[in-house]
Amino acid sequence: MAREILFSDFECDCGHCSSFCEGTVKECKEQSMKLPVSLGDSEKDEHFIVFRRGRAIEIECPELGSVPLDAAAEKPKHRTRRAKDPRV
Repeated sequence: MAREILFSDFECDCGHCSSFCEGTVKECKEQSMKLPVSLGDSEKDEHFIVFRRGRAIEIECPELGSVPLDAAAEKPKHRTRRAKDPRV
């Protein structure tokens, strides 16, 4: 699985690293709340980072295709309710 190294750096399974300005990534996360956004680097073998619902979810690699990010694979944990205190 691909991974987000820092707030603005991403690494694909093929070994390619994409680095962006933090402001650019923040802007893409904000815009992706309405519609999916793709952010591409300007390398020869261009990779695209796909953002949805304010999160980076996958990298589109020219060699491997669509590669999910580690953070996107984690499902949010469900909260459990506490049992009511019988003393109350």
